[in-house]
Amino acid sequence: MAEQDNGLFAIEVDADDYAGTAASDTPVMSRTYQSQEAFNSIKASYTANIDGGDTKIKLRKKEVQLLGYAAGEMYFERDYENLTALCERALDLCELDVKVIDSVQRWRERCLERMLQASSG
Repeated sequence: MAEQDNGLFAIEVDADDYAGTAASDTPVMSRTYQSQEAFNSIKASYTANIDGGDTKIKLRKKEVQLLGYAAGEMYFERDYENLTALCERALDLCELDVKVIDSVQRWRERCLERMLQASSG
């Protein structure tokens, strides 16, 4: 190896340092060992995480595309009630960006208009 100008790789370590570290006097203990006292203190302070149901589902790009595809198919099939329910569930349960929220709201409004027209006509 070429000699370095700044001496970064010119580090010398005495072999006795390795031997001293390897043969240290620390007791060998299983890495999964835990004393009963430590376990009881952790157990006493433990509280379970409870999901209140407030977290919304983050949709990936493919899932947003699938939502749009499903909405288009349901609208084409004139399945306005189920499409309205799908839109309401998506708005309630999913974390959506502004564009997707606008699209889902438009689908919902169109369906409500179509259902109103069908019931009055």
